[in-house]
Amino acid sequence: MDCPLRPEAFRWVFEALQDACSRLPLPVRILHTDNGSEFINRALFEWCVQNNIGLTRSRGKRKNDNCFVEQKNGASVRKIVGYARYSGDEGVAALQAVYSHYNTLLNFFYPCQKLILKERVGSKTTKKYDKPQSPYERALADPEVSQALKQRLSSLKKELKLIDEMKSMTQALDKLLTSAVPVPMFVAKQGGKPLRIKPYG
Repeated sequence: MDCPLRPEAFRWVFEALQDACSRLPLPVRILHTDNGSEFINRALFEWCVQNNIGLTRSRGKRKNDNCFVEQKNGASVRKIVGYARYSGDEGVAALQAVYSHYNTLLNFFYPCQKLILKERVGSKTTKKYDKPQSPYERALADPEVSQALKQRLSSLKKELKLIDEMKSMTQALDKLLTSAVPVPMFVAKQGGKPLRIKPYG
C-alpha cells in the first residue's frame, strides 16, 4: 500500500501508519523499515507494541537489506508516478488520489508471481514462479486467513469495478502532473547529453 507523506517527521509517519492500518483489508502483523530517525524511535516502537505489530529494520551498513524495504518502489511507485517531486498539501492530496485507486487495482485486480524455486548450476540460474494471482486471490486461498475476513474481502471485491477504477486513476494521474515540481536537468558522465526524467510513465 502506497501512501504519500509530508516532511519526514514522526507526526506524519504516525498519521500515515494509522490511516494505512485502518484501510488495509488484512491485519498488519509486521512493519519493516529503513534506518531513518522518523522510524527508529521510541514512539514508533511503543505504537507497534500497543498494536501487536512486530517492528524490524534494515541492518546498519548492509545495503542489501534495503530491497526488503523499498522492493516495490520501481514496480509499484516509480512506474506510476515517475520521479518528479510533489510538494505541499496540494502534492500530497494529488498523490493520495492516485494511490487510493492504484492500491485497489494492485490488491484486487493485478496478478503477480512469487518466486518458489531458485537453482544455480554452474553459471546458469533457473527460477520457477507460481501461478499469477492477485493479493486478493492469495488471501482467499490462504488457510490462515479467517472465513470472516475472506467474506469481508469478497464483499469489497463485489463493490469494485475494474474499468471505473482505471478511469479514476487515469484522471487522478492527469491532475497529479499539474502538481509536479519541475524536474532538474541531469548531465550524463563523460560529456554525454543531458537527461531529463519524465513526470511519469
